[in-house]
Amino acid sequence: MKASIEKSQTRMFLTMSLSPSTKDFPPEDEDIHIIKLTQADALEISQLMNLVWSQAIHIPSDWRQKRILTPEQIIKEMESNYHYFGARIEGRIAGFYKTLLKPEGLLGEHQTVHPDFRHRGLVRAMYRQFIAYAQELEAPANLCNILYDHETMRALVESFGFQPEGEPYEQTSEMRVQLYKRPR
Repeated sequence: MKASIEKSQTRMFLTMSLSPSTKDFPPEDEDIHIIKLTQADALEISQLMNLVWSQAIHIPSDWRQKRILTPEQIIKEMESNYHYFGARIEGRIAGFYKTLLKPEGLLGEHQTVHPDFRHRGLVRAMYRQFIAYAQELEAPANLCNILYDHETMRALVESFGFQPEGEPYEQTSEMRVQLYKRPR
């Protein structure tokens, strides 16, 4: 995948052209631009976390509460090497995820999509950008945890070339996840 970054006003947009090695990726539904979010977006990110994670009843409540960060916590993460990426649709953040570069690869986590913007290709766009960003950083792999019983997400990440790594484990009480890895 070839990626390029262009400046557009004060935001960075990632545009990608798929090479033959990525031709089997799922199709794009919309022209969605994934941008790097900044500290100025922290309040809106926090509000979206609260909206989405408070309603995620398939996830244990203690974990949901840990996923709802304050703007100050988000800014602190941004200052300590977490990078937040997302998309604005109709003037608001429609979804986001965050990354952390680790020795074993680029970890993507905390993917959150506003209910009004589901089923529009946003998650696929975020995974495309996640893969391109890892390549840009020359990370050895992309890493993400997927709920073990979430077959739709498991199929999606597998369609991007991610493979299960190790055995499923409990990330928190009564919440089994599977680590997925996509080598560079």
